Amino acid sequence: MLSKRILLFAVIFLIFTAFLNAEELVVYIRNQPVSEKPLIIGNDFYLTVYTLKEALKKEISIDPVSCKVIIDGKVTELEPLQKNGKAYLSLKPLAKYIGMKVSYNKDTGILDMCFDKPAQPKVVKISSPAENYRLLGIKPEDKDKIMNTKEEVKALQEPALKFLEIRFGLIIPKPKLIKTDRFHAWPFGGPYGAKVIEFDTGKSRDETLMILVHEHTHLWMAFNSKWPYRTCFVMEEAFPDWTMVKFAQFVDNKKVEQVVYDNRVMTQSINLFRQIENKYGETGVIEFFRNPYNYPEGKNWKPTGNNLPPNN
Repeated sequence: MLSKRILLFAVIFLIFTAFLNAEELVVYIRNQPVSEKPLIIGNDFYLTVYTLKEALKKEISIDPVSCKVIIDGKVTELEPLQKNGKAYLSLKPLAKYIGMKVSYNKDTGILDMCFDKPAQPKVVKISSPAENYRLLGIKPEDKDKIMNTKEEVKALQEPALKFLEIRFGLIIPKPKLIKTDRFHAWPFGGPYGAKVIEFDTGKSRDETLMILVHEHTHLWMAFNSKWPYRTCFVMEEAFPDWTMVKFAQFVDNKKVEQVVYDNRVMTQSINLFRQIENKYGETGVIEFFRNPYNYPEGKNWKPTGNNLPPNN
């Protein structure tokens, strides 16, 4: 009789613990917290299709005939869990399908769904400048043309996004461009909303494009890096400045590359990442910025305002 009571109490305790864990669990998707508490079944976690659509920025639906999950127009082998009139998806098989991973830290109570592998450069070798201009869909002879209208600048967004994709494998959802008197990225919200880039006119085509590469890199950082955004000026500028230089070298435009080196803070941040590149390569730079705490150079870094990280 006593053993049955002990067993009963153990079962009640486990149920209560599971409920408590679900309530205390904090879920992050692509480094951003989600408000929905997950459904926990066994060793897996479930979120509603609605929440996953919003967090992943993907089109997710359920095929009414096969009851299979459709992601970005493709029918998958994934199947939803229907509960309380809502469709849930298991995070682990979903993450595997879209190239992400799910990790759970019991000590912190954080469930993290993020990209598993570092981006692999799709263009390993820099070809001729003319060929690289062609890859971006722009003419080399227009490199010094002044961009006087907002339409001219907006037309450079596609080449900027394409450069980051074909050179480094960085996929960035297209943000909204707003004409102001400066260049500035707003990942999470500002005077014009979230996922917005301010831009100005009056610079050459290649310099404008190089700056757009910089600002779009900020957006990638905000949603893909483990480093707390807006906590260290040099750190948060280092990677965008590095991609700026890589663009100038991609099209062999030394004039616009010098624009970066003429800026003292930019040179300081680029030198920081050049050390990382010399040791780990270009792909290592990208993976380093995804999670600097995985590297000896970054594991002791702390948000320090405008200062360089320790030992730099």
